[in-house]
Amino acid sequence: MSACQADIEQTATKDNSIQSVGLKLTQYVGDDPMTKTTYVTEGNGKFVWAAGDIVGIISAEGNQMMFPIKEQYYGQDLAMFDGRGFSLVSSSTYYSYYPFQADYLLDATAVPISYEGQVQSGDNSMTHLGGYSFTKAAGETPDSGTLIFQYQNVGSPHRYRMPVIAGTYIRFILDVSSAKYILAGTINLTSDSITITPVQSDKEISLDLTNTTMTDGTQLRCWMMLPPADMSDETIRLTLLKSDGTEIVAVVAGRDCPANTRRVFNALTSAWPAVSETSAEGGNVTVKLIRSAESDAVTVTSDSAWLTQSSSTTDGLVTTYTFTAAENTGAERTANISFAETSTGLTNRVQVRQLKAGSIIGIGGWDPENHQGNAD
Repeated sequence: MSACQADIEQTATKDNSIQSVGLKLTQYVGDDPMTKTTYVTEGNGKFVWAAGDIVGIISAEGNQMMFPIKEQYYGQDLAMFDGRGFSLVSSSTYYSYYPFQADYLLDATAVPISYEGQVQSGDNSMTHLGGYSFTKAAGETPDSGTLIFQYQNVGSPHRYRMPVIAGTYIRFILDVSSAKYILAGTINLTSDSITITPVQSDKEISLDLTNTTMTDGTQLRCWMMLPPADMSDETIRLTLLKSDGTEIVAVVAGRDCPANTRRVFNALTSAWPAVSETSAEGGNVTVKLIRSAESDAVTVTSDSAWLTQSSSTTDGLVTTYTFTAAENTGAERTANISFAETSTGLTNRVQVRQLKAGSIIGIGGWDPENHQGNAD
């Protein structure tokens, strides 16, 4: 996969002095305007340099230098330097990347990148994306004596929006059917393409959340920087983990997500909890469906005869469904409750587990000494 990149002049001058260095960011294309650290709600947002940004420049001979972005270029997509103090010569080819890695023997053909460890603080925050905004560039000195790097964006920023119930949320997880998420890999700065060579891949990728407490019917927006991947044949399952250990789940249709392309995914409905457990004696099980303002009709069904819907009540955008589980006289069993969205054709599912006959749900667990527990 490749990103949009301005052509870089490749004509070297015989003068061995580089007068200046230009670091030019490429703007993301796609679903939403944005800057590097701020979500822009109006106007044409730009991907810009910010405080603390440092780029690495590696010569064809293998020597690496660091270029901290000067304050005068914060908020701009082009930063300039006087190149004379860095011993850059026009007879050499140079490669550049961001963010800088403090390894002065770094191999330009295998620069490590990782999408693990992303942490978002608060709803709709993008300040964590900078450390995962991997870019690469190659260039030689044109006749003007200015070394220009036009950066290619390796990955893309994605926003996922889910309607939620009240609570504190601590983790967001994306899940697809096969190992399409590159968690770690390497990029080759000397190559024209921006293919990632995988080191570790998985069907899941996660984002830790801090300072994220929501109220009923609100929508939590999670931002992640992700590697390029074609998800057009996938249904992506979204999971939010609450601080009490329960999970709220939703689904969205996958899309092709090439490099340099912003993507926005909006779940119309969510369901909580993702997994419920009931005793062998049976009884009521409650599940909440949380709608967004854009949602329409949802068909709710159980796939097992022993679990049947008995009632529902709605408060604002949250509907509570009550299901009745029949007594279980055999082995442990499971049923799925499905929420089919009319407008999208997508179906979200939660699971109900019923213990085998003779089992008991304990509050505090089973006591092997006196063989007694406390039932629900």
